[in-house]
Amino acid sequence: MKIIVLFILAILGNVQISHCQIRDTLEQKMSKQYRLKIYSISKNGNWVMVGKHYDLNRDTVLVLPTKNKKLGRLELIGPYVYKAFLKEEAVITLSNYTATLYNLTNDLKKTFKNVKRIDVLDSLGVYALLDQNNKLTIYNSEGNIINSLDSVQIIATDRISKIFVLRKGWKTYEIFNLSDNLQKRVYSSPNLVKRIEISDSKNLLSIVEENGLELKEQLVLFNIGSGKTSRPILAELEKGDYISVQEIDEKGTYFVSAQLKIPRSKETEIWYGNDGNLISHQLGFDTIDKYWIVRNNKKPLLLPNESCQKIFLSGNANYLFAFKNGKLQNYVSRNPNLDISLLDIRTLLYKKIDTVKDAQISISKNGDFFIYKTSGERWVLYNVVTEKKRNIPNNALGNPVFNEKGSLIYFESNYGLSVYDLKKDKLRTINNSESGGKRILNKRLNSVLGSWFSVYRPLLDNDQTILVETKNKEENKTSYFSINNNKIKYIISSTNDFIREFYYTDDASNFIYTKENYSKPANLNFFDISDGQTTALYQAGKYDNSIKKLKNEIISYRNSDNKLLKGVLYYPLDFDLSKKYPVVVRIYQIQNDRANNYEILGYNNDSAFDLRALVESGYFVYLPDIVYGNTGTGLSALDCVNKALDAIESRPYLDKTKMGLTGHSHGGYETNFIATQSSRFATYVSGAGNSDIVRSYFSYNYNFSSPFYWQYENGQYEMKTPFNDNKELYLKNSPINYCENVSVPILLWSGKKDENIAWDQVMEFYIGLKRNEKNVIALFYPSQGHNPVFGSNERKDLYYRVLQWWDYFLKDKKDVPWINKQMIKAQ
Repeated sequence: MKIIVLFILAILGNVQISHCQIRDTLEQKMSKQYRLKIYSISKNGNWVMVGKHYDLNRDTVLVLPTKNKKLGRLELIGPYVYKAFLKEEAVITLSNYTATLYNLTNDLKKTFKNVKRIDVLDSLGVYALLDQNNKLTIYNSEGNIINSLDSVQIIATDRISKIFVLRKGWKTYEIFNLSDNLQKRVYSSPNLVKRIEISDSKNLLSIVEENGLELKEQLVLFNIGSGKTSRPILAELEKGDYISVQEIDEKGTYFVSAQLKIPRSKETEIWYGNDGNLISHQLGFDTIDKYWIVRNNKKPLLLPNESCQKIFLSGNANYLFAFKNGKLQNYVSRNPNLDISLLDIRTLLYKKIDTVKDAQISISKNGDFFIYKTSGERWVLYNVVTEKKRNIPNNALGNPVFNEKGSLIYFESNYGLSVYDLKKDKLRTINNSESGGKRILNKRLNSVLGSWFSVYRPLLDNDQTILVETKNKEENKTSYFSINNNKIKYIISSTNDFIREFYYTDDASNFIYTKENYSKPANLNFFDISDGQTTALYQAGKYDNSIKKLKNEIISYRNSDNKLLKGVLYYPLDFDLSKKYPVVVRIYQIQNDRANNYEILGYNNDSAFDLRALVESGYFVYLPDIVYGNTGTGLSALDCVNKALDAIESRPYLDKTKMGLTGHSHGGYETNFIATQSSRFATYVSGAGNSDIVRSYFSYNYNFSSPFYWQYENGQYEMKTPFNDNKELYLKNSPINYCENVSVPILLWSGKKDENIAWDQVMEFYIGLKRNEKNVIALFYPSQGHNPVFGSNERKDLYYRVLQWWDYFLKDKKDVPWINKQMIKAQ
């Protein structure tokens, strides 16, 4: 048998694609279907800005009044890279280097050419335009000039009321304060100024310049309130150190860090078995960190750090956190455990606190308290001032959120919302009539340590009002409510509709949201909590002519472990009970929550899977849920899919001889495995899926910057045991071990820049199938990653090839040359 693999080299224009008429028809439909995307709500909630997101473009923006129906709406067309409200008066946009000011009360419009950047100072109602000649001009909401400065190189703004700029003069670098209609020079230097930044408190402007001939960084601190400048001498700085500064208190105490990157050898890599910082190989450098305490008019204090610990702010003026990076990293979980210590900056002594599970720490605003889980899954609250610990008596509690005062901790969870009173040492449940997981919406997750660790300062935006989302996964229902003075007020009552977008004003008094369902395009709604009234603002889908014909159904079934599961069965558009229809089954894990999503046609849906295109082309589409048990990932997926198919077996309008199975990523692995075990499908499409899970287990994953075995032991694969403890379990669930059993044609695809699932896992499966003389075609995209880039030619190429594959094997449309090259024997 002749076996062909297609290496798709780059662009659609180089590949002969049939069904051009189908493509034209689909794109015509794509131009009529869109989702609504809320961009912003004005400060007082009088206006909302919303976009129409078509698959082919996102260039339509609507600005709608929420309260005063006498005001007209504004419709803007263009590829806007920036758009914002100016108080309640105007909208400013940027598109193709043209800024436009639209007055919302008198319909006046003002245009500015050659603009490359816009900054809005929200509380002042002014905006700054930087043109292509680096001239910065500040305007009020009427479009009148109130300030300007040329030769601007860097802009630092708090987006509220403060704006500082760096200007290149003839022989000096100058920093100007342009806030409040000022144009005051606050600093100048003959040295190159590299960075300027306004602190979180808005009280400090940090300036980093290059120190003359030494080429070292020099820190300059400008106190915005007093106007005083200081230049702390950090004698231990070296050439190449990168400086950053944070405030410890409001009295002029600062925490300064410097990081030096040491390049690793490009000739020889040395990987140690006890290395807990393997990402350094990927980055290509090691780091040396130094830390100082800087106080006004005092010599900077270099912090002791002989053991090369990472040190970071606690929020408390007397203590810093510290841990040895990589010390406990064994890569069996996504994030490492941390041995956390406190460094007393008064005595410069370290005190070991505890071992924190999964690098997850939540800190109160003033740093007096932090909460974490131990390796034994217990929640522990630590009082930094008294140095005492408390156990929180409920391990099922989810993410903690502090109030601003630091007196209460709210806990989200899958079971409800709880609050812990720190003073009373009491935990209570906040009851409402609905079951389901609770999530606090109006919280700020301020990252303290960067993306590699889950160390946050999670704070409520508003201590008076808490906004809560409830999700009942069993019934796929959602509700939104506020809690104020222990009183619950519903914003959206429990609904089967999908709430894709939910926005609110800072004071949690006005709300904008979208509401949709599978056969109901999104409508845009406004809710005013003061009168409890909901107002419909806009209805999408006016030209979606087939929407009323869409139908789906929830199918219930149980796997072999008697776990109740659901599948979503989508009917073909013009369903006729007397006919038989082909079926495309798409798998991943839990998918039933998608049942209430409004689906649109488009290339930028899930890779290689367009549900709406399939049902409009006469297919049933089935999305069964998959969970994992003791038999392992692949065998559990096979069991769930078999039970899901059994649940629809008796339906005469489903053609059991014309069923296809597909999945991407983890779903691609499941598809690969099921293809080696099942005889229920006529064909398969598998994208970017593992085929050899033993090799995958022992691989380094460049997407997660980690050995991949954590995904099997404590991650998505849920094998729950190391390979060495149960080799048979892994071998039984590895598709490559059974590739000779694949009995029907299979289409494989992958991007060769995939750093999540190594592309050669797909190649390995292809080689195994080729060796066993199976009907396989593999598509490899050299410039693409785990998902083909949105809008790319490769994504479109894959889209049409997959549709053609289904038509070929499930509808017997055989006039497809690139498939026939494999399926028709050489003459």
